[in-house]
Amino acid sequence: MGWRDRATETIDAEAQSMVYAQQVATGAKLAASMMVPNRATRAASMAAQREGCSVLEYKDGEWTTLWIYKYPFVRLLIDHKQSCVEEQERPSAFGIWSTGKLFGYSDYEIAKFLEQHGYIECALGTQQKDG
Repeated sequence: MGWRDRATETIDAEAQSMVYAQQVATGAKLAASMMVPNRATRAASMAAQREGCSVLEYKDGEWTTLWIYKYPFVRLLIDHKQSCVEEQERPSAFGIWSTGKLFGYSDYEIAKFLEQHGYIECALGTQQKDG
C-alpha cells in the first residue's frame, strides 16, 4: 500500500469518526462503533474527541474497534457488549435489542431484524399466512 492510499485511509477514518461523533453528540444515537486500521486510530479518535465525545479503543491485530460515546453510563454498556464479543457468545435477542438501541435504531427496525433472523416469532404482532 502506497503512502497516498494510507493517507486516504486515515482521512476516511477521520471523516467517518467525525460524522459518527456528531450523531452521538446531538443525541441521534447513544454510541457508534467503527473498525479502523491501527495507523488511522489516533486521527479517528481525535476527530471524535473534537466533537465532544469519548472514545474506547479495542485493538485486534492490525485493526482497532473504536467506540464513540458521550455519556459515562454508555461506557458500562460498551464494556459489557465488548466482553460478549471477546467470549464469542452468540448474540441473544436482548443483546441485539441493546445494540440496536445503542446505535439509534427504532423499536420497529429492531423488531423487524429480530423477526427476520428467527430470534422472535411475530415480533411485530403480525402473522404471515402461507399461500
